[in-house]
Amino acid sequence: MDPAVRQLVNPRKDRDAYNAIAAAISKMRQDFVPPKRVPWTKKAKFDETEVIVLSDLHFGKKVVIEGQVTFDKDIAAQRFRAITEGMLHLNESYMRPNHSIRELVIVLLGDIVDGELIYNGQSHNSDMPLLDQLVMAAELIKKELINPVAKMFETVRVISVPGNHGEVRTGGGEHAMHPRTNFDTIAALMLQMGCQDLKNVSFDIATSTIHTTMIRGWKFMMAHKLPWPQAGSPGRARYGGFFERFRYDAVLRAHFHVPDLGYYNTRPVIQNGSLPGVDDYSLELSFNTVPSQILFTVSDKRPIALFFQVDVGSRTKEAEVRSALD
Repeated sequence: MDPAVRQLVNPRKDRDAYNAIAAAISKMRQDFVPPKRVPWTKKAKFDETEVIVLSDLHFGKKVVIEGQVTFDKDIAAQRFRAITEGMLHLNESYMRPNHSIRELVIVLLGDIVDGELIYNGQSHNSDMPLLDQLVMAAELIKKELINPVAKMFETVRVISVPGNHGEVRTGGGEHAMHPRTNFDTIAALMLQMGCQDLKNVSFDIATSTIHTTMIRGWKFMMAHKLPWPQAGSPGRARYGGFFERFRYDAVLRAHFHVPDLGYYNTRPVIQNGSLPGVDDYSLELSFNTVPSQILFTVSDKRPIALFFQVDVGSRTKEAEVRSALD
């Protein structure tokens, strides 16, 4: 205590003040009553809605880095199963025990398929044709995700927003096709037809690049490709314009293959990850990332309550090196 008091006053010059502070601190210590221990009672239940974001799965893409195949159709299927298993594990082990969750929202946020003719040289990075990409996407999402969650939740809502890899392109670039023409939309329609026997599963399939929906009274704006809200004045100006038009409470976006949680004027802006992880696109953007997707909950008090980045559970080279050194 003495050194701390000496930092406030000089004992020789301010003897009265020094003695008063020391006496006050001593009395405070004598009068202090430790708080009583409060026993932990039964966990309370919190009513929330769970949201799973799926995007940039790029079914059909093939990635070769330093002569090694790091992503193809078989790896994609394995990773998708691992991520959905991780999401279901989080739900059963951490969320359902003390969160009353009756509704699940699955957001298909674009680039579910890798497409064809999206960029020059894509044929060299393709593992299968577009038709097979669509079949693979519909079968995996229904079997590994929608079928099990339809048994776990009272209601399941599937919301689809198109991405740029679902576009049909020729020499005219990204605006060559009809605005409603997108293979992400076709994949969602295939899912809708395949889920007709699941009476508690409904679909909201957007054909525009920006879509809004309500979740527990909060308005979410969804788009596959939007700028970072932290990207200086131009990015913030875009979000300001969107807010004037849509009056959103939160934003969901994708495209850049890197998970992120940012904010625009206190409003959460979630960016989803990708299934390939590190690929030619992420390397071009100078990002080193892992295959991941986003899981979060929405409560009556907050548009983003619980937040999880669910990856495939594989160790990075950096972690293996550190472990070997230890």
